[in-house]
Amino acid sequence: MSKLHKNEKGFGAVEGILIIVVVILLGAVGWFVYDRNHGKATTSSAPATSTTTPTVNTKSTVDYLTIKEWGVKVPQLPAGNKVSYQISDYDKNEADFVSSEQKAIGGSCGDFSFARYHIFQAASGYKSNDEIRQNQLNYAAENNLDIKIGSKTYYILGDMTGGDCTGTAKEGSTTSQKEVTANKDLLTSLKGLVKAD
Repeated sequence: MSKLHKNEKGFGAVEGILIIVVVILLGAVGWFVYDRNHGKATTSSAPATSTTTPTVNTKSTVDYLTIKEWGVKVPQLPAGNKVSYQISDYDKNEADFVSSEQKAIGGSCGDFSFARYHIFQAASGYKSNDEIRQNQLNYAAENNLDIKIGSKTYYILGDMTGGDCTGTAKEGSTTSQKEVTANKDLLTSLKGLVKAD
């Protein structure tokens, strides 16, 4: 009788293991079915999103300012904020850039004579005999503000000297937050310099 009792205990352990295996299998099958159906639901909603925001049209709406003298262009800023340029009377390889956002601040902000950013065009590998200019070019290159297009390099040079452009800041004050934002927006545009079509 003791042999029969041992067999019953062994059979109980096997049944317990079988029940655990069945529960695991049912859980795995349930998870698989859920995952497949959940994936389909996500996929079916994706086309609705892509048709409402076409990426091709977004790219074609970018407006550019062409620097015709150099054969390059920069993207205009959004919301009607227009970038303008003026080639220097002293050096045809340098242009001053301002934006309507800067002009809206008032004072001399946005005047070409007070331009915060300039671009200097040079043959790639150019070295200036003027130590100050070469330092400016080196700084631009070290800060990824040099853009190579064909055989030319275009260096974006910043000039924040001159203090507050509105002329309203108290002595010792720096530029206003509005001007800082306008300057940053203009720099973002200039970094988008590309070859003109």
